[in-house]
Amino acid sequence: MGILRHFPTHPAVIVPITGKTRPAIREAAVAIAVTAADLVEWRADCFTELDDMPEVVAVARRIKEITGKPLIFTIRSTAEGGLGQLSAEEYAFTTLRVAIDALDSDDYVDVELHHPGTAAAMKLRHSLRDLAGTIISHHDFAGTPSPDDMYGLLEQCAALGDGAVKLAVTPHCPSDVAALLQSVARFTERYEVPTIAVSMGKLGVASRAVGHLFGSCATFATLGEASAPGQLSYHKMRRLLDELS
Repeated sequence: MGILRHFPTHPAVIVPITGKTRPAIREAAVAIAVTAADLVEWRADCFTELDDMPEVVAVARRIKEITGKPLIFTIRSTAEGGLGQLSAEEYAFTTLRVAIDALDSDDYVDVELHHPGTAAAMKLRHSLRDLAGTIISHHDFAGTPSPDDMYGLLEQCAALGDGAVKLAVTPHCPSDVAALLQSVARFTERYEVPTIAVSMGKLGVASRAVGHLFGSCATFATLGEASAPGQLSYHKMRRLLDELS
């Protein structure tokens, strides 16, 4: 299920859409469609009509139609750097409804490890077959946990889901970036779980370009507004990856 796999020579490139309105989202999708991006992430927490379920489903479908690429549906909470303020029930319902009504088996829903709605969402998700895959994620905007703690967070993510896992942290020194890469290498050497690992901000840019050499299966790049600190432009990222391959 899903296309996320670890290839030591090249990571999947994910381009986010952060538009607030349907026209802005459509414009971003059209721009992504003509690139060789591997996946699109729709940051639905940025959408001003997130409370309109039929509209959310329609927009998700339209992004897939325009881009022709697998979609990651994400509602990033304010606790993890996003704009989403849904209750536990709303988070679980919206995530599942989009997975059922708009996504295919090669798509993904991002589910935050520590969101209050995650337990309910995953319980219902496991009762349904042939849904989109999951990316169980954790984002730390305060700092970089110890290598053992990061390894433990990745294990918690893997235990909860049946797809990919994601860990994004904030470095305060170069050794924090090295610790993140060390942790993902250790984790992927033991577990065959598609893993996305990012050290955010300007200091962590190297992790976005070379993370695949340490086991990370994907990286994010932008064609417009970044969805997280430190994201490079799509074209710059492609040039870097081509030079490293």
